[in-house]
Amino acid sequence: MKIITISIQKKKEPFFCNAYDAIGAYRQKRINLGSPLWLRWRLDQRVIAAREAPIEIHYESLGTYYEIYGHYLIVRSIKKEILYIYIRTTLGHISLYREIEEAIQGFWQGCYNSMLPARIRVSPG
Repeated sequence: MKIITISIQKKKEPFFCNAYDAIGAYRQKRINLGSPLWLRWRLDQRVIAAREAPIEIHYESLGTYYEIYGHYLIVRSIKKEILYIYIRTTLGHISLYREIEEAIQGFWQGCYNSMLPARIRVSPG
């Protein structure tokens, strides 16, 4: 697990590729539940609209650059293609979102199973 940091407005906040890496850093006591962090987000990139101007832009020598907004960050290639999107969040929020997602999945699974005949059931996963 590699933690990348970028100095944003004189604060160093870690970057994580996924929630599991963030949880691992928490277990190793490198971050707290409320520590701000950047989490790579697998989001339909069409959802990100250019409604606001970035707070900062950081350029790398090979042309990659970071557009930094209030609660998200876009990493673009030299050709202006979106490479990654990160959201600024905390581990506490990630845990809460995961619990809500699991509860919703369980609810819909139960609803779906209740509509099927008794001999047919769909298992989760």
